[in-house]
Amino acid sequence: MIEKEWPAVMKEPEMDAESLPKEPSTVRFGRFELDRQRGVLRAEGTEVALRPKTFALLSCLVTRAGRLISKADLMTAVWPGIVVTDDSLTQCVSELRAALGDPGLVRTVARRGYRFEMPAVPDGPPSSRSSSPRARRRALALGAFAVGAPLLIGSGWWFWQRRPTPFHLDAAFSRERAVAILPFVDTGTSPSPALAEAVTEDVSIALARIPDVLLFAATSTAAVADERDAAKRLGASHVLAGSVESRSESVLIRARLLDASSGAMLWSDRFDYAGNAPWTWQHDIAQRIAQSLDVMMREPPRDARSDRLDAVAATRQAIHLAIHAGTRAEIVKARALLEQALAADPNSAIALTFWAFTHTQQVMRHWSEDPQAQVAAASAALDRAFALRPDYWPVHFHRSFVLYLQARIDDAAQACETVLTLWPNEPHALQRLGFYRLQQGRPGEVAAPVKLALHLNPLEPTQVASGHFYLGMAAFHLHRDDEAYAEMRQAVAANPRLPFPRQWMAAIDALHGREADARVHLASFEASLRGESVARLKANEKSVSAAYLEQQDRFYAGLLQAGMSAG
Repeated sequence: MIEKEWPAVMKEPEMDAESLPKEPSTVRFGRFELDRQRGVLRAEGTEVALRPKTFALLSCLVTRAGRLISKADLMTAVWPGIVVTDDSLTQCVSELRAALGDPGLVRTVARRGYRFEMPAVPDGPPSSRSSSPRARRRALALGAFAVGAPLLIGSGWWFWQRRPTPFHLDAAFSRERAVAILPFVDTGTSPSPALAEAVTEDVSIALARIPDVLLFAATSTAAVADERDAAKRLGASHVLAGSVESRSESVLIRARLLDASSGAMLWSDRFDYAGNAPWTWQHDIAQRIAQSLDVMMREPPRDARSDRLDAVAATRQAIHLAIHAGTRAEIVKARALLEQALAADPNSAIALTFWAFTHTQQVMRHWSEDPQAQVAAASAALDRAFALRPDYWPVHFHRSFVLYLQARIDDAAQACETVLTLWPNEPHALQRLGFYRLQQGRPGEVAAPVKLALHLNPLEPTQVASGHFYLGMAAFHLHRDDEAYAEMRQAVAANPRLPFPRQWMAAIDALHGREADARVHLASFEASLRGESVARLKANEKSVSAAYLEQQDRFYAGLLQAGMSAG
């Protein structure tokens, strides 16, 4: 099973805004103070800007800290008498996590609701909060030192009150991916504010689905004219701004991502949709922008020595290295960086998930000396990541690799479908689902999800190369060899370090009598992966589909004709 079944629970009484507890009017937690009477949230005395609905959500969660609150109850409390969709609640949760600076405080309980993890503390000054023995000992100690060491008293009090909090890698990682979204502006000759607002809202919702992104929604930045000023005021690391130009039969949307600290433009693009375009902007513009931002914000720190990276920088570099690895040494280096990050925070779902990925990739690239042990290690790490963060959907995606390597193709496909229920049209899950459809002996169902993935995520060379590779395999299985060959050429152009397309080009060349070309491509493949043979490739097949294996036999016949060793 991919998803855990949760036992049924009794539904708690529905709430509304008026039924929330009236006392205490001020609640303190961590560095925050929630003043429910004045309707403000303060962080160390500074007011934090929140929309009314986001404030109402925080009030509801804090007054029931540590308890699960269902989505239905939250929507009843925050939007009494109004029917709203889950997206409204999701956006409020995203804004609240951004304001608090720690996404772990508002915990998603899969398919059930939310829980506020930071317990609220009673109102009152520190000296009156507790009469516990520990508090009395603290007071006696301070009194004993009061006569002879007033400076030591001050430093001791500061130490007790300001003890360092545990480091949370996932929260720190998110803070480096904090995006302030400025309202898109309509620049057409007949401006339509509703159109620009719709684009802004759709982009906000799409970004909120990306894991480990803190989002400052446009409603918080609407009054800010200067882009870097918006980031400075809100504490964002990035700023997204854009424009919408509506025309009679088309729409042009421009977007740009800025680094908040330097003002440098990290990414910009234009999306021109004609009335007869196969991809309508209403359906995919938000997804394309969100995916582009995710790719750009995953870029590793530049010119930094790996032995001097902090945990967040090490994680970013490791993820980039693992995704784009072309050698076994790079995969091993990525794993070492993730182990460095896990030493700082063993409970990081991000680091655990990508640590598992380094193992599955090493097995899938034929670089492993003990595939069974590595698959088991990856599975255990993903189990722990899921237990820590059940709402972290990348766990399902990366579990699909484990399931594939265990020859559980149907379960692997289901894992990708689970991701797509949590984030519709997520490109990596779409593309991998196409690969699993091929493994199930359904090559005619590969093109649709893979081509959509390539359309939505054209910036990652590894992703683009894999997409064309899957399309080439499917075309070969459908006996469209010329199309398959063209797709393999595109895969090589996108990522020359990926060896497998050349292997398929060698087989197709040989099957069509191009022996010289076949030998060239096979030599290139074998220079990257030495010691391969047809027997070994067959032994690594995971599919049990007769239709799939029949077409693979034709591929292996081509490799034998090209000169690959049989045994």
